Amino acid sequence: MRLGKLMFAGLVIVLFSGCYTVYTGKPEPGKESLEATHSLPGNISFYVIDHGVSWKIIEKRMEVIDNEEDWRKLWLEHVGAGVGLSYPPPPAKDLPIADFDKEMIVAVFGGPESGRAGLTITSIQREMLFIRVNILYDHRRRQPVDPMPYYIVKMEKTNIPIVFEESSCR
Repeated sequence: MRLGKLMFAGLVIVLFSGCYTVYTGKPEPGKESLEATHSLPGNISFYVIDHGVSWKIIEKRMEVIDNEEDWRKLWLEHVGAGVGLSYPPPPAKDLPIADFDKEMIVAVFGGPESGRAGLTITSIQREMLFIRVNILYDHRRRQPVDPMPYYIVKMEKTNIPIVFEESSCR
């Protein structure tokens, strides 16, 4: 009985804290198909390509990419071929595959405004007139230095406008 009360109390705290994080981990190497890594009812499924901290893209950016050329350009800038800080050097990463006939990329770079917080795309939701990308800046996961957090996903291609909604928790 005591365990049940503790679990209920923990659930109430999570529900009313206004702050939650969905952690998916790194994608499996070689996994190229769109997979429902986030498939709560009402949400659009997406696949996490990469997330962490960036030392190259240092400004705040939110991008929707629907073609190979723009994807290659952003990826090269992200992994070190662009202008930006060079220490520590990022590990070499091959361009992740996306089928732009069926998929598109959503990339969020927190920039210095993120205040050393962790960044997560918590969900992508279809609304009446647009698709909402929900971004959470989690200040409870503060970094010891000033990196710029990023989160890159791929999702099913759409012509519906994409809007980004940011929230934070402390």
